[in-house]
Amino acid sequence: MWADFYNNISLYNEEENGKDEDRKNKINKIVDLLKTALNKNKIIQFISPQFLMRKFDLSAEEAVSVCMALQKEGMLKPRYTLRCPNCARVLGRYETFNQIPEGEECMYCGEEGIERAENTYINFEIVRSHQVKKIN
Repeated sequence: MWADFYNNISLYNEEENGKDEDRKNKINKIVDLLKTALNKNKIIQFISPQFLMRKFDLSAEEAVSVCMALQKEGMLKPRYTLRCPNCARVLGRYETFNQIPEGEECMYCGEEGIERAENTYINFEIVRSHQVKKIN
């Protein structure tokens, strides 16, 4: 689901980017959130598009676009999580979508033939070594 958004959305469309100040403001709000997370709360390791949707009242497309913009700035790295559709447990985390095995079996409940496209969620790992700054 989120993998499809991630693979098909591009924030860096110059025509759209030059006209959309609201989107830049949303990105800067999220950068501020990340600054707080990086400077005060060392426990936070990941940020999800779903969290950004709730926190900043974003659409799914906007939330993933914001994450992609922050990824381009070196602040986030995408991580793909495969979950069992039956018991919802995490079966694995991967750096790329193509690393996720197709037809996985759940080691917890025994569910077989788990489809990666339908059961993969994208989160973004916060890069700690990056000097965080506002996006202009």
